[in-house]
Amino acid sequence: YLGYFESINGHVFVVCDGMGGHAGGSTASHIAVDAVRDFLENHYFDLPEDALKEAIIFANSAVYTKSVENPQLSGMGTTMVLGIIRNDKVHYAHVGDSRLYLMSAQKLTRLTSDHSFVQTLVDQGLLNEEDMERHPRRNEITRALGIQEDVEIAVSAEPLRPVNGDLLMLCTDGLNSMLSVEQIRPVLAGDASAQEKVMRLVEMVNEAGGFDNITIQLVHFYNVSNKRTDPGSAAFKPAPVVPLPKLSDDHKPFFTKKMRKYFLYIVLGIAILAIGYFLWDMFGSSGNP
Repeated sequence: YLGYFESINGHVFVVCDGMGGHAGGSTASHIAVDAVRDFLENHYFDLPEDALKEAIIFANSAVYTKSVENPQLSGMGTTMVLGIIRNDKVHYAHVGDSRLYLMSAQKLTRLTSDHSFVQTLVDQGLLNEEDMERHPRRNEITRALGIQEDVEIAVSAEPLRPVNGDLLMLCTDGLNSMLSVEQIRPVLAGDASAQEKVMRLVEMVNEAGGFDNITIQLVHFYNVSNKRTDPGSAAFKPAPVVPLPKLSDDHKPFFTKKMRKYFLYIVLGIAILAIGYFLWDMFGSSGNP
């Protein structure tokens, strides 16, 4: 299941790949996407990284609670790859083996690292990355939403700064388990529309066998002010702090950080006046009849 929507936290993109049988997997992925939407449309965060983490924690709780309440859905879970675009920067997080790629300057770069058994072997130097998709245990993931009450989340250390013409691709392992980067890159580099590129990739997967669910979401950047950088270096350096966009009155939180500060000042002022009056009442007026 996938979703795209605008929220008070920015533009949100999410892809989930459910597991736990047909009914369980479908239910888990739908619950997770709907939970993310509900949370990010109603809770604003100054830092997008906090929004990502809290939204995924909320989605994990929603899936886990449903699994506990319904014995037929026991053990269901889902992967998630989630992105928030704010101020022309992409902040992203993921759980499981659904992936995020960047197509920039004719180069296709994977931005996420799978939470899977075979990725662990690659990280330990026991398996080449090229052999991941052919390993007999390639479908074993080490993290998922809804399996336990708590979930470990991978959040991008720095935001991504795409430029005009770049493509951001969110996908389930139904794509990358069947097509290599060398097969995917020419399709994304072509002149077709984003929708046509996605359809062509799905066709290619099905022609190759299509053994798993194939979900692809492609984000095309065409009106951003960022300057091109090397996806492997400068693009991932900490970006300078950019003021958050002004929100409409309908979207502003009722009790903002600035309001909290003024409220604290008022409370402290009242407390000081009360203490002063108490001391005056005890000592300053003791000689009066």
